[in-house]
Amino acid sequence: MIFIGFLSRGGLIVAIEPNAWNLSYMISFRLVHMKQGVTPNEFPLSPFVVRDDFSKLFSSVSVLPFRRYDVPFLRQFGWLGNSFIGGLFRKTYLIFRHLFVPKIIQGTFFIAIGKKE
Repeated sequence: MIFIGFLSRGGLIVAIEPNAWNLSYMISFRLVHMKQGVTPNEFPLSPFVVRDDFSKLFSSVSVLPFRRYDVPFLRQFGWLGNSFIGGLFRKTYLIFRHLFVPKIIQGTFFIAIGKKE
């Protein structure tokens, strides 16, 4: 966040980050890491930590879920993820998540927006 000092009054900063609290994304991240690996600078972030950090620097902060209907770990199973069984699992998972999981955790990514006053 070196460039925050260069942000004009009334300016916005927008960050799109992978969600460390999204179970589906974390399973996918672990599977990809086991198969082919990821670079050391690739890791998901907590939307709650980012919200708290942005709140220290900006007067107006929003953290919103992004890609709420995505179930990325199913892609790691190839044809099975695209099959009838994969589709049934996807729908069941999304219904469960919609009913029991807070909205911010539902997105595989989140968008953090901060406004400088």
